[in-house]
Amino acid sequence: MICQYSFSGNSEQYVHLGRGHPRQILIIPPFFEEMNRTRWLMLTAMRTLDEARIGTILPDLPGQNESLVTDETISLSLWHAALERLAAQSGVAIDMICAFRSGAMLDDAFPCPRHWRLAPEDGPGLLRQLIRTRLAADREAGLSGSTELLLANARQESTEFAGTCLSPVFINDLENAKLTVHEQVRTVQLDGNAAQADAYISGKPLWRQSEPDEDQWLAQQIAGDIAAWVHR
Repeated sequence: MICQYSFSGNSEQYVHLGRGHPRQILIIPPFFEEMNRTRWLMLTAMRTLDEARIGTILPDLPGQNESLVTDETISLSLWHAALERLAAQSGVAIDMICAFRSGAMLDDAFPCPRHWRLAPEDGPGLLRQLIRTRLAADREAGLSGSTELLLANARQESTEFAGTCLSPVFINDLENAKLTVHEQVRTVQLDGNAAQADAYISGKPLWRQSEPDEDQWLAQQIAGDIAAWVHR
């Protein structure tokens, strides 16, 4: 079901499956292009969880997906506040927050007893990725540049990264954003990833694909692991 939540004078959308189920989970998507590449994955996992009588909420963050908020006004504090408002307006008690990739930077938006993360990425990690993508696009266009020059410019004025114009405020946010340490958190990585995790699952890193793709087996593993953790 497509629902609406009000934030800062705007109406933002969210998908809510299984509103009447006894357990409710907020899913925080990754930012920017990774959100587009993983939306099928998240929605497929949500449908599987709905069949297991677990409700899920997937929001549009201000400035992302169908939101009318402009890129240059976004910040991590704005997104934290939006998620806090969504939780208050959802009409359900949220039992767990599931964060995909960079979404883990926002999973402390409001108190929640349990957290789950898939391949979490902090601010400096995301910023490095954005810079690599921008420099690669510049090279294809015959432009020269460097990480140092691009970052220095982005700290002073709004700069485009992968089709999104980010303000110096947001760049500063990313440079300093670390992942919150939670008492009850489960971290999941894909097989072959050297990062420490509580579990490893097999599948394609859809967030790295050049175009949106599907992986039914990965979605099923994600849903199964989430279901086991929320009921633990």
